[in-house]
Amino acid sequence: MIKQALGLGLMERTGTLSLRQRVESPQKDDPEQPPDFWDRNSFLTVLEPEAVKIGSRPQLFFDDYVVEDTALLVRTLHPVRKFGGNPVLREEHPWERMLDDTGAPGLNLYGSVLFDPERKLFRMWYLTKPNAYHACYAESEDGIAWKKPLLDLVAFGEHRRTNIVLAPGLTYKGRVVVAERGAQPLTVMRDENDTPERRFKGMFTTGARKIVRGMMACYSRDGLHWEFAEQNPVLPGWSDTSNTLFWDPIHKKYTLMMRPVTYCGVKRRTAISVSSDFIHWSFPRIVMRCDERDNAEPDFPGFTSQHVDFPRQVYGMPAFFYEGLYVGLKQLRDGNIIRLELAHSRDAVNWHNDPLRREFVPLGPQGSWDSAMNQAAPPVQVGTELRFYYGGKDYEHTEAARKKGHGSIGFGTLRHHGFYSLASGNHTGQLLTRPLLCEGATLSLNAGVRGSLRVALEDAFGHSIKGFSSADCGPVSGDSLQHKVRWKDNESLSRLRGKSIRLRIEIDRGEIYSFHIS
Repeated sequence: MIKQALGLGLMERTGTLSLRQRVESPQKDDPEQPPDFWDRNSFLTVLEPEAVKIGSRPQLFFDDYVVEDTALLVRTLHPVRKFGGNPVLREEHPWERMLDDTGAPGLNLYGSVLFDPERKLFRMWYLTKPNAYHACYAESEDGIAWKKPLLDLVAFGEHRRTNIVLAPGLTYKGRVVVAERGAQPLTVMRDENDTPERRFKGMFTTGARKIVRGMMACYSRDGLHWEFAEQNPVLPGWSDTSNTLFWDPIHKKYTLMMRPVTYCGVKRRTAISVSSDFIHWSFPRIVMRCDERDNAEPDFPGFTSQHVDFPRQVYGMPAFFYEGLYVGLKQLRDGNIIRLELAHSRDAVNWHNDPLRREFVPLGPQGSWDSAMNQAAPPVQVGTELRFYYGGKDYEHTEAARKKGHGSIGFGTLRHHGFYSLASGNHTGQLLTRPLLCEGATLSLNAGVRGSLRVALEDAFGHSIKGFSSADCGPVSGDSLQHKVRWKDNESLSRLRGKSIRLRIEIDRGEIYSFHIS
């Protein structure tokens, strides 16, 4: 009865288990083994925990997916480091200025930033609203000094050459494809799997009295001259926010983050739609909205019968796939300002906020160019850093403030895998992983260590693996994206390939950003 009860308890706690195994009593003279608990209970039959299959993919610390336990470690969010020369793009042309009360001042990074390996250029599609929405284009050799090439694509008033690529009234094969309110916004992806004629794919929302509101699919050879799907609009709705288009390599689908079509209150939530062919899309499903942490009180001061929703809302959430995760740049509208926070998901549907709602691209000091609203695009990898371009505004989200403000674009950087770390501060902390299937030979750590770091390997049950103890491990110190871990008699993990192992990492005065086994 005791054996059955204990076995059942393990099954209930672990959920998914692979194999029933009798635990052998360890040698009494082995100092690495725990006390005589195993001797007294060697009759117990337990179930081996299922190993997490991580392959060679780096494991980041957005959550506890590979973490069993920690001691004296704090999950720390690292905001981007803003470029000292920000902003790198400002308004300069008439079509980048507010011309009447229907417009908005300056530049908005409701769009995309990519590096084009063929042209060896950073390329940006951004939004302006002199009176209606215009999609504009800029390019740069280094991502810092930007040019707005004057093209023969779209005129604006007396200006025959502009950097506008989509504007109200645009027609394609005799059909209006951009209505009088304009194209808002143009999100662009580079598709390496399609033909050169469709290398760039885009999506934007448009609509008017005579045109059905919806999402318009387009494609291009060069990202400037766009063609439009005959089936447009391919999705219903009016998604006037930072829409994001990307390829999901896990589900092998085109993925669009947009505002929902059906909702309660106001539509300031984020929905997801997916497609296998870029034409037929799933109905948008809401995947991110404010929760009880964002709006803790049911009765807010100043509420009247005219209010239909809580004051904090998700204005938009550009997202991207990164190292096996989906990362969201959540724009939280908090009253009349917009803060930029992090969210993440492991399946693109179930999303998790930063637990403390910390800012990832912090608002600047009062009066600065990015003091009131920040909205970022998915990053560009530049060397060993991620570069996040973001649109900043010095005015709040009100009609009165909008008439006197400016919008510009700058960027901030983040170290490789540097979103979160497990940090020990001035202490010595420990990290114990869940059982991992070892499929490689080299353990590497992305870490900054002021003291020293050592790694011990254990089997799935927590028993030390001979030759891989902490005492056998060569100490690691310093700051590196690729610390190689070695043990006295074992330069690699090759003899453990195919086995289930746990990492027990002890770090003195430092922080760990990621690890991987390759």
